[in-house]
Parts: sequence; C-alpha cells; structure tokens
Amino acid sequence: MTILSERTGLDTNVFLLGLRKAHSPSERLLTYLDRLHLVIPERILRELSANLTPVEMNEFFDLFDAASDVLLDWTPPPENIVQHYRALGCKRGDAFVAAGIQLLGATCFISNNRHFLVSVKVLPFRVVAPETALAEIESA
Repeated sequence: MTILSERTGLDTNVFLLGLRKAHSPSERLLTYLDRLHLVIPERILRELSANLTPVEMNEFFDLFDAASDVLLDWTPPPENIVQHYRALGCKRGDAFVAAGIQLLGATCFISNNRHFLVSVKVLPFRVVAPETALAEIESA
C-alpha cells in the first residue's frame, strides 16, 4: 500500500508551514492534495482555525478546489478513544488528533513533529515526515 492509495491525514504543522511557505517539503506536499485521499479531523480543523489568519483560512479551503477526495470532519472524537490514546502516553492534543485520524480510517499521518506519538508503540496508522511522503508520491 502506498500513500496514493491510502487514507491520509496531514498534521496542523504541515498545513501551517506549507501555507506560510516556511518549510519547502510541506509547501510542495500541498501541491499534491489532488492525488491524496485526505482526511482532516476536528482537532486539526480547530487548531488551524485558531492559528491561521482569515486570509490564510481562505487559502486553506482553496487548497481543496482541485482535490477530489477530502473528508473534513468537525465532530470531536468520542472520549473513550481519546482516553485510550491518553492511557498509551499521548499528550491531550495528540490524543485528540490520533483518535480523529483513527476514526476517519487513515492509515497514514504526515507530520513535521518527529515526537508525535513516539511513545505509542502500536498505532493503526503510520506517521511519516513530509519528506518521506513526497518521496512516495514522486516515485509513484
């Protein structure tokens, strides 16, 4: 299975750094959204709403004009799933992200945060850096 055939989530930091052109791999990754089966859970949408300016928020939604398969979910994950990730050692915010990614059926999560979920040994999805995701996409 490759990133082009799996449901994929992008972390808040990938969107922020990509939209602000502050990290070239994140910025380039946003140009491939039309090739991904993208999921964006409630926690990431909330974090983006809190951190993007109104103009950047418009740019964020404009990213999906060409994207054919995007699932935006504004529903918070059930508390029992969040608590499951908390019990595994996740910080509160990371637990909400992980729960949302799991519920939306993603098998890949792209993040610039190399510490994201490192304490959790078994996840229902893999966590990759933007550079790794780009290599998978561009070699397909």
